[in-house]
Amino acid sequence: MSYMPKSPFGRDQTPRPLFMKKIKFLLVIFFVLIGKISFGQKFSLNDHKYSLMFTFISGLSDGTRDASMFHMWDANSWWNGRESWENKYKDYPNDMSSAYWGSKNVLVWTTDAPHFFNMISNQSMSFAIVTYPGNSGKFKHIVRDAIIYNITRQAGHSLMYKVILK
Repeated sequence: MSYMPKSPFGRDQTPRPLFMKKIKFLLVIFFVLIGKISFGQKFSLNDHKYSLMFTFISGLSDGTRDASMFHMWDANSWWNGRESWENKYKDYPNDMSSAYWGSKNVLVWTTDAPHFFNMISNQSMSFAIVTYPGNSGKFKHIVRDAIIYNITRQAGHSLMYKVILK
C-alpha cells in the first residue's frame, strides 16, 4: 500500500463514487444541452468527430499523467512521478547534465511518463483545435496550424515557468 498524501483540503486523494456519479450525470446533461442549444446551430457529432476524438485522447493522456504523478509510486523509474523527473539528468543529484541530447528540453517528453503524457495531451488539444469544423481540412494546413498552436502554447509555458515564476 502506497502512501497517499492529504490534499490541502484535508481529504485523501482517493476517488469518491458519488463524485464520479455526479461527473457522469453532468457530462450527460452537457452533451444533451449541446445538441439543443448551439447558438442557433445544430451540433452534429459527425461534423465534430475528429475534434472530439483528439479532445478525448487529451483527457485520457492527462488522466494517465496524473495517475503517474499521484498513484504509481511503486512503479519503475519511468512511471513513478515523484522520481521520474530525475531521468533527464545523467546522475541526479551528483551530475545534473543532460542524460542524453535534448533530455532537459526538446526531448524531455522521452524521459518519463508525466512528461510523455503531458506532451500527448497538449498535442491532442492542438489537433482538436485545428480539426474543428470550419477549417480547410487539408492535411498540410492541419499540421501547419498544429505547429503554430504548439509553438504559441510552449512560448506561454516557457514565459511563466522560466521567467515569471523562476
